[in-house]
Amino acid sequence: MEIEYAATADRPTIVNLTNHCYFNLNGQDGSTVLNHRVRLNCSYYTEYDETFAQTGKMIPVANTPLDFRDEHTIGERFEDDYRPFRVCTGYDHNMVLDGEEGRMKPIGTAKSDRTGIMLEAYTTEPAIQFYSGNFIHFDPVLHGKNGIRYPKNGGLCMEAQHYPDAINHKNFPNVVLRPGEVYRQKTVYRFSNSN
Repeated sequence: MEIEYAATADRPTIVNLTNHCYFNLNGQDGSTVLNHRVRLNCSYYTEYDETFAQTGKMIPVANTPLDFRDEHTIGERFEDDYRPFRVCTGYDHNMVLDGEEGRMKPIGTAKSDRTGIMLEAYTTEPAIQFYSGNFIHFDPVLHGKNGIRYPKNGGLCMEAQHYPDAINHKNFPNVVLRPGEVYRQKTVYRFSNSN
């Protein structure tokens, strides 16, 4: 699946487009994604405070539960005493992608040992919002195929984007589109099955 965006503006305009595809590679059975094995091509994340406001700091993921440079399951470190987990009850973090902005680069992979389905993701954007579906279950009308109810952590997202609140942090990549410029972004999700 390929998603391409293009935008122009007649005045300086903040542009940070993304999508919110949720994936559960276990299938449509009402299970969580906590068993999904994830690897992310990210050495840093952008810090936010208790109000979800960006601080402007880029924090190394090394020696934290946000380090997915080696494969881990989503749920294996949920119980760690780590402040960013207490703020959002799981993963909901802007992860900075390794590689050059504007060039296609790997985001990472997610896979289910239950089904053998694997997702590979790529983007031209400088970051992703990695989300573990922490609040899906609060929507009383959100049902899936055959009326299946989505549980907490019932899906994961890898939302290709620029850094949140970039306009207020000079060290973040530019998000202002000026007249005469063209904003372009491409994100690719590939699926395979080892079963």
